[in-house]
Amino acid sequence: MRVTLPQLEKLSQHDLARVQEAVQALKHGVEEEAVNLKQLKRAVEVLEEYGFEEEVNLKKLSENLGALLLLAPEPPPRMTSKEGVTATMRERQRRHPTTWALTMSQWFDVLTHVSGTRLYTELSEKQKHYVSMYDVNEHFVKRWTCGSGCGLSVLMTPDNSADATLMLSHAWAEDMEQLKAAVETSLEQRGLLESLHEIRVWFCVFANYQPEDAAGPSIQEQLELMPFKRVIECEAVKLGHGLCAVHTSKADLYTRLWCVHEVAEAKETQVPIFSAMSEEYAAAIVQRMRSLFVYGCDDMECLRGTGILCNSSAARSSRAEDERDLISAIKARNRGGFAALDEAVLQFRLHHLPPMVEAMVFFARLRNRGISAEERRTVLQGREKLATGMLALQQAEVSGDLLCSVIAIIIAQLEDPAKDVRNAAPAALAAVASKVSEADVVGVVIPAVQTKLSDRADARMAALLALPAIAREVSATEVLAAIIRAIKPTLGDEFRPLHLTALAALASVASKVSRADGAADEMLALIPSITAKLGDEQHLVRRKALEALAAAAGSASTRDVLSTIIPAIQAKLEDEREEVITAALGALASVAVQGDAGVMAAILPAVTSQLASSEWSVREASLKALAAVARVGADAITDTALESIESKLQDEYSNVRREAVKALAAIGISLKASEAEAIASIISIIQRALQDNDDDPDVRNAAVDALAAIEPSVAEGDPS
Repeated sequence: MRVTLPQLEKLSQHDLARVQEAVQALKHGVEEEAVNLKQLKRAVEVLEEYGFEEEVNLKKLSENLGALLLLAPEPPPRMTSKEGVTATMRERQRRHPTTWALTMSQWFDVLTHVSGTRLYTELSEKQKHYVSMYDVNEHFVKRWTCGSGCGLSVLMTPDNSADATLMLSHAWAEDMEQLKAAVETSLEQRGLLESLHEIRVWFCVFANYQPEDAAGPSIQEQLELMPFKRVIECEAVKLGHGLCAVHTSKADLYTRLWCVHEVAEAKETQVPIFSAMSEEYAAAIVQRMRSLFVYGCDDMECLRGTGILCNSSAARSSRAEDERDLISAIKARNRGGFAALDEAVLQFRLHHLPPMVEAMVFFARLRNRGISAEERRTVLQGREKLATGMLALQQAEVSGDLLCSVIAIIIAQLEDPAKDVRNAAPAALAAVASKVSEADVVGVVIPAVQTKLSDRADARMAALLALPAIAREVSATEVLAAIIRAIKPTLGDEFRPLHLTALAALASVASKVSRADGAADEMLALIPSITAKLGDEQHLVRRKALEALAAAAGSASTRDVLSTIIPAIQAKLEDEREEVITAALGALASVAVQGDAGVMAAILPAVTSQLASSEWSVREASLKALAAVARVGADAITDTALESIESKLQDEYSNVRREAVKALAAIGISLKASEAEAIASIISIIQRALQDNDDDPDVRNAAVDALAAIEPSVAEGDPS
């Protein structure tokens, strides 16, 4: 008779073993001409018992048995045999789904056992080069459990009926090897690898009784127990290790409605949700995300294009009746329905994917024209997230594509129609620049900003503001030099309001440049251009030019300061605008602080002369400048200057009197302790001001503070 594989597949594992022994005995007798008639007779009787009463084609039967043995490999070690199953175990399978769990170490052992079989190799090589959980269920789990009435988990834990503490949510079409590796990595990240014997995992392939034979409950009977819902809701899972959603590159678990149901239940019952991702899954997401990001996609296009953003309402189940029940349950139980689930999945996927993925989504959001100007401004003002995102991209970068894309995105915000967005962009650009190399700042960031300096006026203004913002974050010599060069052309821009911004930018950048810097030459080359702005018709421009000149003094030689900068500033003490004169005094004070004794000597007469001004604001600024000089070296204050300062204690304006006290305090503090007589004189002057009982409390408080500040310096020397 012709014996086919389907005939053999109807036999149980035990019966197959008997048939195999009989065939092997017959083959041995034929091939070796064995004369053991008793053994041959017993073999024939076994075959007849199973319906092979006619003459058997031994070769064909042997081939079929060989194939079948691949389909029914040995069960995993320590699995309870069909004969060892108890009534308690069968009852457990029929009534208590939360106990259909095995330990995490057993779970790994089973998968390792599967992958070590000849069948696994055959399936992997002959099918699709990987083995799915559909394959494992069909060719392993069903064969091992048929006739027992118990799922594999119960057979592996006959004496342990405790509830599960971890639930694995997964797609059956996944790659088994990726599944195993992803779960192991997730457990390692959570510090649980040492607890594999204590963790009880609920894994549907092993938990449910799969064979659909009369020996145990059907799939439908088991589903009527609502196993997924009950496991997720049980306290052991909620207080234990929660729900772990496993992602592999071969299957998206949220195209399966059961997986959507699981995450919906977990979300609704506040069970912790974690994600396990295979290396292949993460790598595929990163590669796809990178392509979408570099070629200009916005955040939603990136999320949809990579599949990170799921469409859970499109998920399906293989059984129509399951679909109806699951959709109904999801809509009834979850506030926000499928949209809320999609958002929840999105967030935990982004959390567990490599940081560069979330960084690209974050930056790509600025491309999304569907978001409001307020949202764009909020993104740009997220300084910490900008810096963190850029750092994540830098750490993962293998080429300049990502950096160029990010810079282009933020540069584009410099010409946003909304002013608030344009104003937020410079600081955002600086935050990003702080996390890239100096070479990239010079070679990528600054040139990108320069492209906007020839754009429309509002974009030029925003771009110009970005340059000093970058300098505040990255003060390397080459960066400062490049920024100064970028600012220079804007001093002659046809849009005159830009001159004010350019001078302010230069003042800010110049404060970072020292004489030893390579950027000093770039700054000094601009002094004639800045000086020319002192004659500008707008007093605000003249004021900013004074600030820029004062800042430039820090990078200039003493000779340049004496011959060029100080004379230019002093000339503005004759300006028609009070605000310009006070700015000139402030500039001279700044120069004095940065200079030596010769510089201070050159400045002092001009500053002192302004104490005679008819404008109280000028007198106030003059006293502030003298205080600045005194802090550098009290020796520079001449007796004439000291007398002029003292005279201002009688000024009609309290602001001037207060600054006079502060200037005297600065002199007293700066004097050496050995100059006790001079210190005593200063103290005496301030005490007289206090005794005069000035009617302004600010002046009296300034005097008290001044005496308290000077006295310790006296104590260090001669207390008398």
